[in-house]
Amino acid sequence: MRLFKLFILFISLGSAATTTAAPRLTMRFDPGFVYTSKQTLDQISHFWIKNKIKRVEILLNNPNFGAFFDTHVPGQPQEQGLGRTQEMKSLIQKLKRHHIEVYAWVYPLRSKSAWTSHPEWRAPSCEQAKNEFLLDVKVPAVRAWYSAVIQETVSNYPALNGVDFAEPISSLGCAPSERARTEALTAWLKSEVVHIQRAHKKVSLTPTITALPSGKLWPYQKIRDQFGTDLPAIFKSAHWDEVYPQLNYREWLDRYQLPKVFHSQWPKKAFLEFKTGLKHEHVHLQKIGIHLEFGDIKMDSLYQMLKGFNLVDLYDTHLAIQKKFNAQKI
Repeated sequence: MRLFKLFILFISLGSAATTTAAPRLTMRFDPGFVYTSKQTLDQISHFWIKNKIKRVEILLNNPNFGAFFDTHVPGQPQEQGLGRTQEMKSLIQKLKRHHIEVYAWVYPLRSKSAWTSHPEWRAPSCEQAKNEFLLDVKVPAVRAWYSAVIQETVSNYPALNGVDFAEPISSLGCAPSERARTEALTAWLKSEVVHIQRAHKKVSLTPTITALPSGKLWPYQKIRDQFGTDLPAIFKSAHWDEVYPQLNYREWLDRYQLPKVFHSQWPKKAFLEFKTGLKHEHVHLQKIGIHLEFGDIKMDSLYQMLKGFNLVDLYDTHLAIQKKFNAQKI
């Protein structure tokens, strides 16, 4: 599972690549990490505090295992370990006491349980190598069901600051994607943003941005065709408090084996290309950051890379701890 608005372009916090100030760091956290880690939740939270992490996104609804709380949405399983405790609520409250924002991290429309029990809910998939358990946003029952999942999460954790929508797509590798399905995804996301903001929460978007072997980013039309995601329409349809395009050079280096193209400076070039593309589409985002993954990146390279940005979203906590990430080195 891999790891996507407004009018008047203010390239302020999170957009310039010329600042020398330390970036505002956010970091992802899957509670399931605790099962295979020697770290306790207290130690993990201390790691965030020590590294001055400003926001933590918690995967409170795991697409494979369900909710990390007592859920009452029909067909949504409850995770059977930490999900049967109040640990996540306590963790969120602790982070808030240390002035760390907490977002619910969701993968829109992914659910193994719903995908398995409702074959008629499955989204089109033309990729045989992976299965993301993607549900069909074109089906009204799917939209209603996943909206209930998000609404219950926000209600269950009133201390949340917001919700992050990671990698919204409506089909997998099917070209050309059906226009009605693509439009349904845009409309559904807009509706969800409205509901969340009415609850006085913020919303961020972490879209998948694919690269060509040349190092150039995919045109928006190609993204629409392959994944049924109309990014310009999604950017324009709602007020996104922050947007973090995924620009991970290691992913494309592994795929294309072109080290002269995909190196540690590629994310900065790709970030500038992303902003240029927004201008051409007359999209005006208020806060733009960058989503980066630790992967096999050498830490010295990562520290140098981070110096070029104001807003950075890092995937993820368990890799950061494993690699002994130290924000003081940025």
